[in-house]
Amino acid sequence: MFISSLKHSHKILLSFRVLVTDPADFDKLSWDGVDSQQPEVSPEEFMAFFVPMTSSEANINNPKDLPMRIAMNMKLAFFNGVAQEMSTENYVPVRELLKALHDKMRTLLPNRQDLHSHINDETIGYASCASDVIQVLIRSGYLLANYLEAPSRAETTRELIACLEAFNGRFRNGEDNTPLAIPYGLETEHLFVVASIAFVLQKAELCQLDVSNYKFAQLAPYIHQVGHEYERDHFTKIYGDVGAVSNIRELRQMLP
Repeated sequence: MFISSLKHSHKILLSFRVLVTDPADFDKLSWDGVDSQQPEVSPEEFMAFFVPMTSSEANINNPKDLPMRIAMNMKLAFFNGVAQEMSTENYVPVRELLKALHDKMRTLLPNRQDLHSHINDETIGYASCASDVIQVLIRSGYLLANYLEAPSRAETTRELIACLEAFNGRFRNGEDNTPLAIPYGLETEHLFVVASIAFVLQKAELCQLDVSNYKFAQLAPYIHQVGHEYERDHFTKIYGDVGAVSNIRELRQMLP
């Protein structure tokens, strides 16, 4: 079912990826071609994305980086917009972000209805200040780290939770009007809240990818066993039988 549900082009790509991978490295295979064991991004590294760049940092030397920079800037504009809405006391967009996080977590726990009850959307509807949003996010982060993430991934989630708890404690218990220092050098508390949600959302997406990568690694020995024949049959269907080809010139004439 896992393989049969894939598009044919994706099957070819995954088969090729397995065939060129040493069996000792099957545990590093991933759907997107990136090493599945790459180091975790820390909250501080992630939050740097939300800190305004200087003109020299924003300079793009490699034109190939332009599409990625455009995509990043579009994401940044979206999250900045959500933070800006919070500053005007419009909490609808940030509630939608929290709802998206909860929906994603439920898909990772399709058969754990006991845990679904702890992913409470009702509390999202009552969030009407930054502190309320942080409390919902802390609870969601705990569930993610304790029940969904691998131990190696959960460490950075817990790091952010500790930061959120410390900030929210100062925010709720402040007795004077002294401005709070915003963690990670971000400009506003609202941007910190939204960036934190974005971080936990990314961690939930990584959980989904980890599950897929695990299934892929489990199937890799079988794919490696039958992959050569599968690739050869696919080649023959497209270009014909090359068994009778006797020289490079004839082969080139067959290929596009």
